[in-house]
Amino acid sequence: MVFEIGQQIKTAREQSNLALEEIANRTRINLSYLRDIEAGKFDFLPRPYVLAFTKTFANQVGLNGEEIAKQLLALLAGPQTSTGEVTSEPAPVEARHEPAYASSVGMHAEKVEHAAKTPNMPYLREILIGIGIVIAVVIALILAARSSQEEAPQGQGETRSGTRAENVVPEMTFEEMAKQVAALTDSQAKAEVVAPQQLTLEARLDAPVWMRVITDNADTVAQTYPRGSAQWQAKDNFVLRVGNAGAVTFVLDGKVLGKVGEPGQRVNIMVTREGFKEKRVLPPPQPRVAADSSGT
Repeated sequence: MVFEIGQQIKTAREQSNLALEEIANRTRINLSYLRDIEAGKFDFLPRPYVLAFTKTFANQVGLNGEEIAKQLLALLAGPQTSTGEVTSEPAPVEARHEPAYASSVGMHAEKVEHAAKTPNMPYLREILIGIGIVIAVVIALILAARSSQEEAPQGQGETRSGTRAENVVPEMTFEEMAKQVAALTDSQAKAEVVAPQQLTLEARLDAPVWMRVITDNADTVAQTYPRGSAQWQAKDNFVLRVGNAGAVTFVLDGKVLGKVGEPGQRVNIMVTREGFKEKRVLPPPQPRVAADSSGT
């Protein structure tokens, strides 16, 4: 269960004689977020932030942050039973009679649904849902064309002697339709799941700016970048915290995205292939209270 992950991190911290304030100073993670992680509350920010902060926290207390983040992602991916196991109950299927072409497409759809449950590619489920919509549209167009052909006047195509023209094209059977739709789906699926090119994000800085950069929800870099430019690469996305949003212009794969805020603003932002996502302006930082002489 997610609560046990928080307890595991808390126990490791206490065994290392580390205070939460010390972890917050080292990682620059908000103290309230660290408390939520130890309490097993992982809904305080969007999932990429939560996974990245949990991984960093676990590493600071001597645990394997990568493994902890994987366990947390698996638990957050679906509903849990009282024992913490992720379960998935299939929806009831209403029995009905379907034509042969629908049965063939249905079998292919089951394969698509099974493939969508595998976690090897983050966006595979969305891709396959889109392919399913394409299948439905193709079938609807085929049926509409067939209906219009049947409604045409029977006299068309006949000669004056009452015989039909000899150049009529043979009609496609439902089985042939289903095979063509399945072949179209397979070719589209192969084209869609080709590994995308690596993303390159460039920051053009007008002044020194502190930034935390998380690439692909895993690797984290936090430092003050000097005036000039800096680059990072990722397969899917970047999650950024920018200390002075008005002093940085971002460029993704050569395309200028622009600034994420005004001068002096602190901003959390996600960058994907589509550009900026999930922008959040943070409140101004509060002055730090110096630790007392007891070290607590």
